[in-house]
Amino acid sequence: MINPGFGFIVMTMITLTTGTAFIMWLGEQITERGIGNGMSLIIFTGIVIGLPKAMNEIYINVFELHKWPVWQMIIILA
Repeated sequence: MINPGFGFIVMTMITLTTGTAFIMWLGEQITERGIGNGMSLIIFTGIVIGLPKAMNEIYINVFELHKWPVWQMIIILA
């Protein structure tokens, strides 16, 4: 938004706060059910979901676009 109005700013703040509260509640529910540490599982899941895309981007940058040398890929993977 170039010039967000007051309503947009308030709605954004409410949405972000509500989403954060929901994720915290969900983490507490996971912990209470005995599955594990809820917040840690949510964070871990977010990281794991992003891995395939990150690996694909590394492959494209090294082998298709030749933006990175192969040794840089090896350092990233290590």
